[in-house]
Amino acid sequence: MNELPKNVTELPLPLLLLIHLQILQYPAVNDDQFDIDLFDSHKRGLRARLKLMEDLGYWLVQKLEGRNVKKVLPIYPCIKPSEIIAFRTSFSRYLESLRQVSIKDNSISGVWWRDVQARKSLLEECSGERFLRLMVALSTHVLYKSQARSANIDDPSPALLYASRILDVQLAQRGWVDRAVRLLERETHLAAQRVQLTESSTVQKKPSKYASLSTTRLTALRDAKLEDTLNKEEWSSADARKALEFLRTLRGLGVVESGTRGDVAVMSRPHNRHLRPQLLPITAAHYPSHLRRLEKPVLDLARTKLSELTRKDATNVAKPLKTSLPRADVIMQECLETENRAHNALQEALNPLKREKMILEQRSDKIRARRFRVHEKPSFWTNEYGLRLDFNVKHPVVTDANLSLVIRNEAREARERISRAVRVQDK
Repeated sequence: MNELPKNVTELPLPLLLLIHLQILQYPAVNDDQFDIDLFDSHKRGLRARLKLMEDLGYWLVQKLEGRNVKKVLPIYPCIKPSEIIAFRTSFSRYLESLRQVSIKDNSISGVWWRDVQARKSLLEECSGERFLRLMVALSTHVLYKSQARSANIDDPSPALLYASRILDVQLAQRGWVDRAVRLLERETHLAAQRVQLTESSTVQKKPSKYASLSTTRLTALRDAKLEDTLNKEEWSSADARKALEFLRTLRGLGVVESGTRGDVAVMSRPHNRHLRPQLLPITAAHYPSHLRRLEKPVLDLARTKLSELTRKDATNVAKPLKTSLPRADVIMQECLETENRAHNALQEALNPLKREKMILEQRSDKIRARRFRVHEKPSFWTNEYGLRLDFNVKHPVVTDANLSLVIRNEAREARERISRAVRVQDK
């Protein structure tokens, strides 16, 4: 980043400072004195501006240095004039060192420090554009450092903490609603069985072979049949027994408690993935609906959910007591919702990877195109007509050995020509 965005530089500097203090949650940011005329010399006196500069400067440095703030600014609060001068000196030195380190490291906040002058004279007036740029650069530096710490799980931001808690509460409520739906379905199933038993006892052509057995004998017979099934080889493994137990639950012969299907549920837990907090206006807009949803009784939500599931199946609505078995979709609802949450979590984790892959592919294409242009021969070196330059010498090369002989021969021929010309002229 070489320069600030245009839409940021167009904002007034006092407004930027107020926004940064609001995000950083400065304790007195909602007071009446914190307005657009925060450091206006025409509307606020020098003493008030100096006191505000000291409080803001100490608080921002404390956000950066933590417990070491007393080593940077040993004198605070300032009461005597000498203490005020010492505070300005220490504060200006710290700002200048922070400016140099940020520009040298080429950090993101270094862009804000580039056109800033950390002079002691600016802290004496506490007004003007240069002073406001200095305070905005410091608050921006603190803001970037705070965001870097908020990414750590050990130090969550309030927005991240709210998002995590609201998801945990919603997940807990969803578990209670699912359990209540199964209990209501179980109640309906038992009522249907009671009606069928009453009708079969009054009108029954052929008595059942289990009618004469007591409940204890029937329970023991059920356990023996289950034990014989589990002793078979195909049901001996732990996964096979889990599958058999799940089939028994679907048939209405058992009740699976909430939370036993943890293999898929663990993937969809909110604390197992990085949460992205929503913006403050969005969170505030959704807060009333979340609160009304959480305040509703669990049984009312369960009855509504059960009626929606029953309404989806038109055949079961027409003949609700045709079978004595509970609805499989009610029992499977928690598994389906857990799988959907896991799918959404994986999709949210996959989308940033896809975007990063696209960026890397674009960079790779640019590098590959740049290399191709380097290796490609320019057009003016190509020979379109097939002509080739031959740098081989056709004539014999005169070496140093016979160079003197050649010179003597040429000199002799020249003398002979001159002598012949003289004789012709005499005649």
